[in-house]
Amino acid sequence: RPTSSAVPCAIVGTYEQLEPAGAICYQDKQVGLFACCPCGCGEIMHLPFKGADGRGWTWDGDVPYPTLAPSIRRPSGCKWHGHLISGTWQPSGDSGR
Repeated sequence: RPTSSAVPCAIVGTYEQLEPAGAICYQDKQVGLFACCPCGCGEIMHLPFKGADGRGWTWDGDVPYPTLAPSIRRPSGCKWHGHLISGTWQPSGDSGR
C-alpha cells in the first residue's frame, strides 16, 4: 500500500538508479529533476525547473536538501500530492484523492 508518511529524498546519480520511493536525480541543475514517486507506487515523475515561459517548479538551489514550489500533484495513477521541502517529501492531506 502506498505510504502517506513523510519520506526523505535520496539523491542518486542516474535515471536508471531511481529507487527507493522518493529518490531523485538531477536532469541538469539548470533544467529539472526526475523523482521516484514518494508514495511507493514506483512511477517516475519529471519535475522541470521554472523557465522563461513561467512553467515548472521553483528550486531553491540546495542540491542535497532541495525545496520545490509550488506543490507537486500527480493527477493520475496514485494521485500523490505534496511538497518537497528541505529534502523531505511531505504529503498533503488530500494526497491519493
